[in-house]
Amino acid sequence: MPNGLSGMWFAVIVSIFSYLSIEMIAIAAGEAKEPEKAVKKAFRATMFRLLVFYFLTLTLIVSIAPISEILAGGSPFVTVMQVIGIPYADSILNFVVIVAALSAMNSQLYISTRMMFSLSRAGRPRKSSVRCVQTVPR
Repeated sequence: MPNGLSGMWFAVIVSIFSYLSIEMIAIAAGEAKEPEKAVKKAFRATMFRLLVFYFLTLTLIVSIAPISEILAGGSPFVTVMQVIGIPYADSILNFVVIVAALSAMNSQLYISTRMMFSLSRAGRPRKSSVRCVQTVPR
């Protein structure tokens, strides 16, 4: 468990990741032709996907791997992949997690730049940041 400054820094990173993920819906709604419909549709689709993916994943894990192996520790996903007989399961799962993290970082970078662009159009950021934002194509 991280302590001191590193623990605080890890908490800040997780908070920023969490906040920007929710902010994506608001930014997308601001750029949509019909924001009310777009937000409702995006929220419903997100909730549906979360429920399906979590329940489907949980059902598959519990039905494939013995509970004693799941409770023994380690990743339940790796345990299931090893039970099925997939070689290098831990490496495959690490690759998937890294790709997912890079994808999330890419979308959050996009959202951050869109937020700065919107703020610059409203005249909100400090003068030092406006100078950088004004180079965004209109």
